[in-house]
Amino acid sequence: MKPTHLVILILLMFMVQMVPIRAQESFPVITVNYREIRLVPEDTTTLTSQHSVFLKNPSLYNILSSNSTIFWEAIGGINPDMSPNNTVSTFALVQINITGYFQCMAVLSHDNNTLVNLTLFGPEHDGEFVSIIESATDFFAESDHYWGLCEEIVIIPGTLVNLNSSYVWRLRFHLVAESERWTLFLNSTASILSARFTKIPCKACSNSLLVIIGVSGVVTIGILAVNVLFRKRQ
Repeated sequence: MKPTHLVILILLMFMVQMVPIRAQESFPVITVNYREIRLVPEDTTTLTSQHSVFLKNPSLYNILSSNSTIFWEAIGGINPDMSPNNTVSTFALVQINITGYFQCMAVLSHDNNTLVNLTLFGPEHDGEFVSIIESATDFFAESDHYWGLCEEIVIIPGTLVNLNSSYVWRLRFHLVAESERWTLFLNSTASILSARFTKIPCKACSNSLLVIIGVSGVVTIGILAVNVLFRKRQ
């Protein structure tokens, strides 16, 4: 790595520290192998207003009330192991914190009035979440783009999205600078099965957020590039 490149990288990292901290606190952040992921928690109002069991059942209420609960998804007639079961109605409740990724499978009766079962869905291996994040962020970094805001990470049955896999990871990213929303589908080996994007208006993006996303993205991609260079020299 050239000395001038190193100086630029250090200056960029210094600039990130100068950005107002208040703006950075808008979204919870996790770091996975040097990849900073800004999460946009999903609103649970629709879920609780349509299905009162999530308010009445203490276990479900406690999960939704936890700060670690970030995303949720209705996945239909599915057992906790992702096999089909038309007699139930299942919801995935995703919790993410510094210890990792946890997906609670809330299996309700077919009428969504009673909790039948509540369990965790376990990926095939312990490091799967890390591999998924690495593969997804590499997808953007390889084209010199920052992945921006993460609006969804959830494990769903492959049949739900017509993919030939027992289960798939669905990740949705809002690339603020590019005004694009990307949806990635990955299998258990972190291979990207499908990727699609739509152009979106950026009416809600503030200038401070654009600065944070832009500068953080440049620094992060720079750090990843340095890691790649070091690996090649070893």
